Order: sequence, then structure tokens, then C-alpha cells
Amino acid sequence: MTLHISCEEARKMRIEDVKYLAEVFEGEKIKVEKATLRDLEIVRRLKDEY
Repeated sequence: MTLHISCEEARKMRIEDVKYLAEVFEGEKIKVEKATLRDLEIVRRLKDEY
């Protein structure tokens, strides 16, 4: 199962939302549509921190 999120939705998310999605979809793919390199860098940093 893959969760699709638009980059507009992803930018509005709070860290709590991201953590919640990560727990609910653990082991699943989360795909952000039309993400920019900056968005991906932010996600990478969040992954490293948690």
C-alpha cells in the first residue's frame, strides 16, 4: 500500500502529523507528489532526527 500526499499538503503538516503517519504507515511507502529537492532534504533531516 502506498500513501500519496501532495507537496502542498506535506508543507502544511506539523511534525506531530508526520510522526503519526510514520507510525500508522510503518513499513509502507509514503510518496509525496511533485516534491522539490528542498522538501526531500527536510524529510531526510526529519528521518535522521527520529
